[in-house]
Amino acid sequence: MLDENPRHDWALSIMKNKDLPFILGSCPEMAMGEPVSRATVQAFYEALASRDPVRLAHHLTDDVEWYMSGPVDLLVFCGYRRGKAAVADYMGRLVPSMLSVKRFEPEEIVIDGDTAAVINNITSVQKDTGRILTYQTAVFVVFRDGKVASVKGVADTFDMAEQVVGHRIDVYREPHLPVLKDVVAL
Repeated sequence: MLDENPRHDWALSIMKNKDLPFILGSCPEMAMGEPVSRATVQAFYEALASRDPVRLAHHLTDDVEWYMSGPVDLLVFCGYRRGKAAVADYMGRLVPSMLSVKRFEPEEIVIDGDTAAVINNITSVQKDTGRILTYQTAVFVVFRDGKVASVKGVADTFDMAEQVVGHRIDVYREPHLPVLKDVVAL
């Protein structure tokens, strides 16, 4: 039974929540915005690939939310940013402090209404070591009035972490990595 297992308390609390329709996005307030054109999405990605914070800022709403999942202590470009200034700092200072991006190519772009989902192939050189890092990201971008309002990115950050440290990470032998039998936290 779901409510007898303390590990499922979070699921039970959501199921009992009277605001569940809002959480799931079925409220009128959560309705999808105006459809975004492929040209708008491509223009944003060209600005993103340029790594120019000023050029990128033209494609962002003032209150843009930018999130890249991953271990912030190891990959400084991961984490949450809000607002044009924070994203400009991210693009102009944080990413270049660690990586020199050599290739940034969208592989697949799927557009549905005001949202674009993109798979990116990225090749970077780690500044401290000169190591070449190759990885993919999946990015979900929500547009509002033709500008980017939200970016949520995910990547195989475990693979990226191994590339950054320069060796395989054995989570069962590394004493400083928290391990909970079947769950690894990075």
